[in-house]
Amino acid sequence: MESPAKKYLLWIIVAFLLFVLISAARFGVAELFSLSANRTIESWKSAKLPPSAMQIESVARQFESARFFDAANPASHENLARLSLVRAGLPAVLPAAKRLLLLAGLAQIRSAIRLRPVSPYSWSILLRLKRELGEFDAEFRFALQRAVELGPWEPELLAALAGVGLSAWDALPAAEQALIQQVFVRGMERQDKLMRDVAQAHRSPCAEPRVSCQ
Repeated sequence: MESPAKKYLLWIIVAFLLFVLISAARFGVAELFSLSANRTIESWKSAKLPPSAMQIESVARQFESARFFDAANPASHENLARLSLVRAGLPAVLPAAKRLLLLAGLAQIRSAIRLRPVSPYSWSILLRLKRELGEFDAEFRFALQRAVELGPWEPELLAALAGVGLSAWDALPAAEQALIQQVFVRGMERQDKLMRDVAQAHRSPCAEPRVSCQ
């Protein structure tokens, strides 16, 4: 006959295995929802057509489902924050509704950053949300510093950081303006034309002697 200690140990092992299996299943389901939603978003980019409100809501439901099954995954929160920018940018969205969407996105990206503070993509999404809200405050400046410090330096990320930084140029102290100059230098090394397009779109201070765009 098994001793009580052995039975207790057996139950602990069984409970642990069940926990692992359930966790893996929840993660797998969340990944399926996220992959499906991200494929849909990629199809929008390939078609080069703006998505309809119905399509966006369908993707939002998939991302919400992914978060439900795996709330500890920062990607679930990041995806919802990114989508809030898309939803807020729809032409028919009224200013009050736009602000609510952006604030919801802000809550999501803050959750993503708490779970994964070393992601430059999360910090860049936070910057974009703050820009859309017109909040060029201490949080904005700190997010800019973190995004620039962390990298990596894909051209798309550099262009996003440069665009956001130029949007807030006049509101930034000299230290943060210097960070944007660093972004441009790195961007010019990797994708000269893309960075020049960003500068032109924002009428960048790169035309001034203090910022070299050569």
